[in-house]
Amino acid sequence: MRGTDSSSGGRLATALLFVTVAVAGVAGVDVSACKALGFAESLMCSGCAKLKTALSGKAGSESLIAECEGCCAADNEQKTV
Repeated sequence: MRGTDSSSGGRLATALLFVTVAVAGVAGVDVSACKALGFAESLMCSGCAKLKTALSGKAGSESLIAECEGCCAADNEQKTV
């Protein structure tokens, strides 16, 4: 696009991905989308909580944490594939 920096396209793609994952989290985990992001089907939310603690205060970590939380299953639940 004219007049924008090259990172704006990347930010838009990240925002769209976040929205997709957030919607999947509400409607049920989209296993194929989560696999494409690099998350295993067995991802438990306690792992995302540990990731959040480890990345606390790190620039840019918010989107990774949100993606993780959108793809995880509560530790007392099992995902259905």
